[in-house]
Amino acid sequence: MAKSIKAHGNGIGAYLETRLTNAGAAAMTGSLQTAKRKAKGFRSFRYFKTIIYLIGSKLKFDLPIPVPTHPPQTT
Repeated sequence: MAKSIKAHGNGIGAYLETRLTNAGAAAMTGSLQTAKRKAKGFRSFRYFKTIIYLIGSKLKFDLPIPVPTHPPQTT
């Protein structure tokens, strides 16, 4: 434990002083990695960028309720 504190002492001191972490950057990196997996197979950076925006916006796309295309048959 002493070795860890000695190796990361500057970072620990900075956290205690500012109370800031890199959690936001880590979360963003995770979201980008998810977008990269979802955009796999697309041939252009444009599609990757679109996936990033869709994931980042957290929009909900509910599918419409299916409507029969033909009236029911009566016998």
